[in-house]
Amino acid sequence: MANNVNFVISFDKINNKAKELLNSLYDRIRTDGEHSWFFDIFVDGKILTYEAASQYSWSNQNIGPKWCYLEEWDDERIVGTSAWSAPDIGLKKLLGILEKEDPNIVTSISYEDEVPDFVGAQLYLGKNLINSKHLEDDDIRKAVIEKLDNLSFEDWDEEEFNWKTSEKEDLFQDNVWEITSNIQVDFIDSKINLIHKNFNDTDLSVFSFVFQTDDFEESLNEEGIDNAKKYLRDKYNKLIDELSEVDSDVKLFYFDGEKPIKILNISDAESKILNFNTKEEAQKIFKFSLTNSNTFVFLAIIKGNNHWSSGFLKMSKNTSFSVLGSYPGQKGICVQGYYDGDFDTGIVISPDSGNYLMNDDEKLEWYGIKREILDLDFFK
Repeated sequence: MANNVNFVISFDKINNKAKELLNSLYDRIRTDGEHSWFFDIFVDGKILTYEAASQYSWSNQNIGPKWCYLEEWDDERIVGTSAWSAPDIGLKKLLGILEKEDPNIVTSISYEDEVPDFVGAQLYLGKNLINSKHLEDDDIRKAVIEKLDNLSFEDWDEEEFNWKTSEKEDLFQDNVWEITSNIQVDFIDSKINLIHKNFNDTDLSVFSFVFQTDDFEESLNEEGIDNAKKYLRDKYNKLIDELSEVDSDVKLFYFDGEKPIKILNISDAESKILNFNTKEEAQKIFKFSLTNSNTFVFLAIIKGNNHWSSGFLKMSKNTSFSVLGSYPGQKGICVQGYYDGDFDTGIVISPDSGNYLMNDDEKLEWYGIKREILDLDFFK
């Protein structure tokens, strides 16, 4: 028999249009049986029927656990139970629908195994997981022991995998649920507060778009000046056109290693960074890019910092680059790679990995940037 996993999905920030859509999806849930199934939400009667959704293969691919039923639901939260694991795949599927009406919907899920063998919490912005915390059984024991003066690691029998006395077992069981619940609540509250602090869709933010110089150097060395100019001209045109779709008032700069060079339009680009007629002149203009970092660094001042999974992703079709800047729900500078219309490694894909938090200046130098260039004060 599968272990039950209890979960609560909370819609911590959701607009009225998304609420209306959510309630219309709830209308699909059948309430005349023993259980009300999570998969009912996705049944439209045309592409997906109740019978098809009830199959294990569909549930496994689209919900996650082999079964998952709902006990309560409204426009603020969903309470339910699933087998072996939380229904995070189903939640992402639901958020993929809701974000069409509210791209900035903020959602959390807390879950705990019935033993508990594990507990955890996840936080989403749109349909993207931006932070999570997961505790296995040894993490749970450690958390409880740290909170209780009269329980210690010496009270646990690792070989027998149980507490040495029934008194210690009772002490653990009497406290474990409150302690783990507090861990979940504290985690979610802190991350939501950080989103509210860091997230914005109106204030100006600075982002660095970093391209490798390999193709330009190949053109410069093997195909001639005209092809090298064309490469950069095409790169600039694509970048400014697509950034303008993210924010029509975008301001774009080229960073030469010391200062930002503002580029208003292609004519500006021709006079400021494309004004070379020899290989030596090109190498002089792009000395920092070609000899120090092997990257072209463009800086964009954009309204909002909520474009990582939408506008920036769309921009990466038929090209590749890395973006560095402020990411909602995280402190400091973050990085995400993009490749041919898809995510490469980075903060969007791995929000729990410290590898994509640029807290070390050496990490920033690898991309050819300095910390101060991602501050609006740098442009004053």
